[in-house]
Amino acid sequence: MSPKTNTTKKSKKYTQTDNQGKQNIKKRSTLKSLLFIFILAVTVAAAFLFLTNRYIFKVGKIEVSENPRYTRETILDIAGISKGMELYALPLREIEYNIKSSLPYIKNAKITRIPPSTLRINITMEKGALGIKLVGDYYILSESFKALEKISILNKSEENIVSELLADNIIIFDTHTIKECYVGRTVQFQDEDIADFLRKVLKVVEENEIHGIIDKIDLADKFYIKMEYDGRFSVELGRFEDIELKILTLIAVIDELPEDARGIFERNNEKSWSFIPSQW
Repeated sequence: MSPKTNTTKKSKKYTQTDNQGKQNIKKRSTLKSLLFIFILAVTVAAAFLFLTNRYIFKVGKIEVSENPRYTRETILDIAGISKGMELYALPLREIEYNIKSSLPYIKNAKITRIPPSTLRINITMEKGALGIKLVGDYYILSESFKALEKISILNKSEENIVSELLADNIIIFDTHTIKECYVGRTVQFQDEDIADFLRKVLKVVEENEIHGIIDKIDLADKFYIKMEYDGRFSVELGRFEDIELKILTLIAVIDELPEDARGIFERNNEKSWSFIPSQW
């Protein structure tokens, strides 16, 4: 092979290598340019969103769902929210917690942003289910035993307090097993049998829609429980077990009595009662 042919082949090889190198450099340059453009676009977008949220999306309207206990002003004061605040700078979960922890009758607070300027606060309320007298004061409890309210007998007669609680379908119970009771917190029982008994009573009331029928329950002795029913009957329930069956069989017996019947019910066995009429 002639020297000229070898020189030509080497020249072509060098030319191809140079071209590949230039193409690689060009590709890297293009990738760097694209990456720079992407970063710049993200930065600009982030800056736009920040500035928009900070200076454009301001709270202009606040919607608060109605409830029978707390005013709109009270809720907003606890929430610390007012018009003109930055819509997306508000710590919603923290505000929801503050509302729930500061206002005992509120079971749940859900705050929603609605661009461009609306803030909506939806309130779910607790409902009083039980009442108990402790150290001279009455406490209203929810179905989950959360203490909702303290009513002092210094401000209102005990008779009026009891009448109002019964009118609100609240079952008044008496027990010596309360370990801790603070408004806004769940009541702590020393005897879990008592707590379980009350849960079952509330379940029977809810499932059979007999709200306002059970007036009072004496749980001073869990092996000899007594109950006042519909303002007309005194019921000796006996032990704390099988309360659902006891109440349901009692209702069946009472349904067979005249509407003006009054008296005392004594437990015979699992399915039968003795009734002693009275004129009280």
